[in-house]
Amino acid sequence: MGSSLLVQILFIVGVLLAGCGSPPPKEGWPPPPERLARVSYSTPDADRIRCRCGQSRVASLHNVSDRTITASVDTIWRIGGKINRVGPSVPYTLLQGAPSAFLGCTVEDPLGGCQFDIEYRLRLTTAVSDISNVLTFYGPNTSPSIGMCIAWCSDDSNVGSDSCLTLPVAYFKPIGILAGFVSAAEKNSGTLSKEEALKMIGAKESDDKCERSGIFTEDDRLINTGKIQPCITVSDDIPARIASRFLSEPSPTGVFKMASDTPMRLEVIADESLRSKTVQKTLIFDIEASSPSIYFIGLHQDDLNNQFAGKMTGVAQISLPGRPKQTVIATSRGCIAVDVP
Repeated sequence: MGSSLLVQILFIVGVLLAGCGSPPPKEGWPPPPERLARVSYSTPDADRIRCRCGQSRVASLHNVSDRTITASVDTIWRIGGKINRVGPSVPYTLLQGAPSAFLGCTVEDPLGGCQFDIEYRLRLTTAVSDISNVLTFYGPNTSPSIGMCIAWCSDDSNVGSDSCLTLPVAYFKPIGILAGFVSAAEKNSGTLSKEEALKMIGAKESDDKCERSGIFTEDDRLINTGKIQPCITVSDDIPARIASRFLSEPSPTGVFKMASDTPMRLEVIADESLRSKTVQKTLIFDIEASSPSIYFIGLHQDDLNNQFAGKMTGVAQISLPGRPKQTVIATSRGCIAVDVP
């Protein structure tokens, strides 16, 4: 479990034990809301036709973005406050401005008795791309999945190639000294103590600004936890001209920064389904609450946030002949590729 790619991911999203990047500027911070959808509950007994059990509430899913979205929702069944079972994630697609979707009732029992209390938990949400019905080796181009982002960012002839934000190596924090970070974890059954991690990156306990743990494995997931929230990492200044085709200003000036916010508990799983000569290990963030967020701050931040900001859903390293290696990031709104040193 794990690979050297995770080293780069942890660095990008600010999971490193030692603080890195510059502090977020006062202006333009905190970043804009990232939520694309929300789950709401009615008052008890508001709809006794659909929810016949007493004190049951209607659960609904709402699209709160300006895009069409896809969302997956987990159903959690409890009896007496204890989890009885967790149903499979159910996918939904909601158009912009569409009515809310009915998820279910908070009290029900298929066999009668009304003994189950039910929670509907939003698992993962992505904005649907304007480019649809295009099949590639990596699957349908309908939402910013890591497969779609690999296709867009690696193939100049792909219909979505102009929708990948590419940043040069100068804006990828040096990772050379971290080469053994996760490889050591691999040799130790997917674990790495905080002390070992600090030693590897030449850091002291006082450098741990976010009070992160080491890396450990639980149910085939690589996990890293922290005690400080938000845990923010900010890149160096990036000239606006690099992203000019995505900006509303024809001749952009000034600079922007890419920032990440890492949750208290970060979970990632390895995925082998896309491995090829081009694609190395792929890592998936499949739970929104334990996924890092990507934002842009500074001049033109609204243009960039609307197209690329949000929760990370996947990361992959790609290698193409004649091109530098790149780390491809899929967020809930778009695709980013960063050259690797």
